[in-house]
Amino acid sequence: MKQCIFEHSCNCPCNAEKDLESSDNVYIFLQELYGDLAILSREKYNINDLECAYCLIKSALETVKLNKQKYSRRKIYSLTTAKNRITEFFLEQTLDRIRNFIYS
Repeated sequence: MKQCIFEHSCNCPCNAEKDLESSDNVYIFLQELYGDLAILSREKYNINDLECAYCLIKSALETVKLNKQKYSRRKIYSLTTAKNRITEFFLEQTLDRIRNFIYS
């Protein structure tokens, strides 16, 4: 994920990403997987879940950009906000791990 966040290049051919790409509506697919994207909770996900969520939402945004007429601005905004929050959660958990390592 560090490479995905900082270099914006992520190549993880997992089944969830393949299912996302073949779904009719990527927003609904992500909602079914993660629930309401507007209220993501940092306590709900561990660092591996955040990495996967980031990759999926990034792929969803790329799909949405190619087909903007299918998705409302509100949904595009929601996906963008979710991606930013997941990035923030991941970085916070990484910093917590570093702090724990240093101070233990």
